[in-house]
Amino acid sequence: MHKWILTISNLLFLTFVSSLMLSSGMTMTDHTSNGTIPPHQQNATAGSNFLLKYAYVSTMHMKYDRNMDKAELTHEVMSKQQKPARKEYVPNDIKPEFKPIPSNYGIDSPNPMYALDISYDTIEPDQQAFHLFLPDTVGPYPLVIHIHGGGFQGGSRNDVLSNPGGQASIQYFLERGIAFASIGYRLLPRYGPTDTMGVIKPLHDAKRALQFMRYYADDLFINPAKIALRGGSAGAGTSLWLATRADMANPKASDPVLRQSTRVCAVSTRGSQATYDLYKWETEVYHNFDGQDHHFTLDSMSMLIQFDRYSSFYGGIDSIYHILHDSTLIQYRQDVDMLYHMSSDDPPVYIYNNSKAIHPSQDLLHHSFHARTLYDTALKAKIPEVIANIVALGINNTKGETAEAFLERHLRDSNKPDK
Repeated sequence: MHKWILTISNLLFLTFVSSLMLSSGMTMTDHTSNGTIPPHQQNATAGSNFLLKYAYVSTMHMKYDRNMDKAELTHEVMSKQQKPARKEYVPNDIKPEFKPIPSNYGIDSPNPMYALDISYDTIEPDQQAFHLFLPDTVGPYPLVIHIHGGGFQGGSRNDVLSNPGGQASIQYFLERGIAFASIGYRLLPRYGPTDTMGVIKPLHDAKRALQFMRYYADDLFINPAKIALRGGSAGAGTSLWLATRADMANPKASDPVLRQSTRVCAVSTRGSQATYDLYKWETEVYHNFDGQDHHFTLDSMSMLIQFDRYSSFYGGIDSIYHILHDSTLIQYRQDVDMLYHMSSDDPPVYIYNNSKAIHPSQDLLHHSFHARTLYDTALKAKIPEVIANIVALGINNTKGETAEAFLERHLRDSNKPDK
């Protein structure tokens, strides 16, 4: 009880000090530096910046163990989430119904085939499914897995069917003897009740889809040792999350699908977020964003994307500062932090970003600073090959190689999934 009284007292005191600062006309300063916040941001950050400083300081004794085994961390976080019941998965020989790819795709290969809506799980099989396109049905073929974008609230595996760019990619890979899959996953709600699992739900759906394809490689005519990932926006971030994690295969799982490796040969991203630890958007991605010691804060970001969306992203939070002092959420943030998990044994990565935004508020989710943070961190982690084309920042070491050609090259060169 005394802890609750102390907490309430602290909050009342902080609120009083914040009000006093505002009424006295004091200039607000950002908690991460001595820089003055621009006038147009002061209303968005007034008062709450002071609270954030307190919340941040109060977590110093709760730092998570950076040496925790990555697989153990995933299990720890997932065990504390409310999971929908999965019907018992009984593996069997799947028999996808392959049909000729329509002529309007213009694919020049001997016998291009495709199968739609192959379910990879039983929780929500209508969403947990993928489309597969093959150059022929003789195989096995290297595979590119496409993960759609949409902010984890929209988009569909069907996007590639109607999108000219998607069809062009399918054509490119199939004509070079590479299979192409487009996966769907469970989305977070746009409106209504807060999702109780958060972003870990679609991330783990993508993980299972990858493992499912490996387990059923013979039925799908694919080479399980030669798989690459690609995606845009949320799909790009999901691809990076899979690519940067240590192998998430669980050799003790009763479900044989979950025993499969999650390591891949290469990954290409378009408009990716740098990390799904949203606090790092303040401390790293948008830190000193204008070169004048100004930083885009959690307050400002939550106003842009709306608190309900912020809350659902982490499975339900009481305030935007909840993620700073709740031990479970601190671990959650680490689990979905691609920057944290980058290491020298990760696969080669291709980073593309064409956002022209200047201020973070103009393109919060796809700003070129996300790509710059990814690029710099990947280089520091000594990932074997880091290719980037960040248009607004003039960073381009592609030498004219496209993302498709990059994936093709690494699928040709790779011999095993856990390189």
